[in-house]
Amino acid sequence: MFSKGVDRLERAPVVIPDALKLRVPRTAPAATRKEMKFPTESSVYSNVSNNIVRFNFQNTDIIDFSRGGIAFDLTLTAPGATYCRVSQGVWSIFERVRLVHGAEELEDIRENNRLQSLLFEVMREPDVGAVLGHCYGYGTQAQRNAWGATPAKDYMMPIICGLFLSGPIPTEVFKKKLILELYLANWQNCLETDAPGPVTITLTNCYFHYEVLQIPEPLRSTFVSNAMAGGSYPYKSFAYYNQAMVPANQNDLAIPHSSANIDCFINFMINTNDISNPAVNDKFLTWNKNTCTEHTLRINNEFFPTEPAQAQSDPQSYLMFLRWIDKWRIGGIFQNPPTISFDNYNADRFLIIYQMESFPREGLVNQLSTANSGNNIFLRVRFTAAPVNQSLITFVQVSKTIDLVGTNLQK
Repeated sequence: MFSKGVDRLERAPVVIPDALKLRVPRTAPAATRKEMKFPTESSVYSNVSNNIVRFNFQNTDIIDFSRGGIAFDLTLTAPGATYCRVSQGVWSIFERVRLVHGAEELEDIRENNRLQSLLFEVMREPDVGAVLGHCYGYGTQAQRNAWGATPAKDYMMPIICGLFLSGPIPTEVFKKKLILELYLANWQNCLETDAPGPVTITLTNCYFHYEVLQIPEPLRSTFVSNAMAGGSYPYKSFAYYNQAMVPANQNDLAIPHSSANIDCFINFMINTNDISNPAVNDKFLTWNKNTCTEHTLRINNEFFPTEPAQAQSDPQSYLMFLRWIDKWRIGGIFQNPPTISFDNYNADRFLIIYQMESFPREGLVNQLSTANSGNNIFLRVRFTAAPVNQSLITFVQVSKTIDLVGTNLQK
């Protein structure tokens, strides 16, 4: 038995004075986040005219874009059509995303609609599409038909822009304005419709929503001066390649990418006849039936993997895909499954993933480089049936860093 009023070590309990119980320690000056919405330079955009949605951000604030996104009203005008809908995900209407600092290009993501649809489909948790579908434009054909028939339908969407995910950016240290450009796609490439003629895509009330950090002096000046003294902003971006495949049971495809810090190669095959055919459904979410038996990647005369990776009935390629989306580890137990099953993966969602980053998702920069080796990246793919009218789409994910030195950018 223990004595009353003491613990197991026979020590008297420590009593906290009432004056201290509700006292909140403060270790830094107060700062706040303020929701902002920033308009485009024009009030109306269309695929017929004025087809580049442009944001000219002011150089006055510390902006956190990482939790931001774009909201707009969308109207589809399709004379003679019985249905007209956006392909899965309203981002399908933007074929290109470009971020510039004056005349200096920081990011240029081609085929953005195809890339963002793919990443959303494979990275999201299974219930995300159902919960956010109405805002994202992601739903059944009947739902999207109804949304497509609604004039000035409200949408919101994230964007793929790696620099904006790097953290709060003190925009005032940039010598010139940051300009974000979103290019509207050809209607035949991004809509599903039976319209006999051209369809007009019209955007109005377009705003970029983000947060401004309101930091009092002198902490704010310290934050800005540290950035000007050499603040680093690491981010990831994507390069796009499209290679025509020959009708043979083996294809050796050169990927003409030359850069440092390669993180990942994302490869998949599409039917070239489907690209501009609005009668084809889900063209950004499904690809050709997998007839691949094995594949291997050669970089700087080294093969990845050492022996060709197996496909179809062998789960090796699917395992490489699961590792990439962080849905596989030895002894791992996951609360949510991947959105793509092994059967669907082999049916029409076959991806060839080569993850080259040494420590993915750990913030370390991989040093794999092809910058000085010329055109020395080849993907070898073998098939049970020769591909016809097919192209290999490759997105190369790379790590980049922008250093702010004074008011100059160094990449």
